[in-house]
Amino acid sequence: PMRAFVILACCLAVAGCAGGSFDQSSLPEDQRKLFGRADCRRHADHPDLARDFERVQTVCIARARAAGYSAAASVNSYNHSPIVVGFAQAMTARDVAEPALISCMAEHGYLWKTKAEHEAMCRKS
Repeated sequence: PMRAFVILACCLAVAGCAGGSFDQSSLPEDQRKLFGRADCRRHADHPDLARDFERVQTVCIARARAAGYSAAASVNSYNHSPIVVGFAQAMTARDVAEPALISCMAEHGYLWKTKAEHEAMCRKS
C-alpha cells in the first residue's frame, strides 16, 4: 500500500510539472497568448461577452480534458514501470488536450494569439 501511494504521488507530481503552452508565467508579457474574439469585439466594449466566454470555456475545457484522458488511457503500459507510464500518460494528455482546447475555442470564435497578433488582425478588418 505504501509503495502504491509513493508511485501515485510521483505520477501526480510529474503530471503537474508537465506544463505546456498554457503555462506562460516565464514568458515576457508581449509573448503571452490569450483567447481573443475572431470578430474583434472586446469584453471592455461588450460586457455581455463575459457570459459567452465563460460558457464556451467551460464546454471546451471539458472537451479537451476528455480528449486528453482518452489519449492517456491509450498509452502502452506493457512492461513499463508505473512512473514511466504515469509520465507518458501526463505528456500524452497534455499534448492532446492543448490543441483540442485551442480548436474548440476557435470553433466558437475565440483565437489563441498574442495581444499584438489580435490587435494587428483587428486593424486589418
